[in-house]
Amino acid sequence: MTVEIELLESRDSWQNIVTTLDSYGFEVSGQEEVQFYLSNHPDMLDPTFQICFGLRQEFGPAASLTLEVYRDPEFDASHLIIYVRFPHYPSDIMGRIDSVVDKCIGLIDTSGSILVTTDFRPIR
Repeated sequence: MTVEIELLESRDSWQNIVTTLDSYGFEVSGQEEVQFYLSNHPDMLDPTFQICFGLRQEFGPAASLTLEVYRDPEFDASHLIIYVRFPHYPSDIMGRIDSVVDKCIGLIDTSGSILVTTDFRPIR
């Protein structure tokens, strides 16, 4: 799935991206920040979609998946972050997350970064 930068600049097109993520059960928290980040790092869109869809396939409907922008309070830096949350956490969650991310070779040589993790909090 290749998306041109113009797609991110159009409000209707951005809504299509959010709708697509929503159809896979993703919550996009801080939509304007995520849109801005992906507009500044358009080469991150395909790898982000790959990871999102891979996580949903790996964890199924029981997982709560949230995409947002993380702003580092100590540095002037930000990156995308996906939180994987469960009502009850499997013991192998980090290994499974790493396995999904490792399959997404599209992250090599991108202008931005994405972290996939869990905070072991309950589903919102």
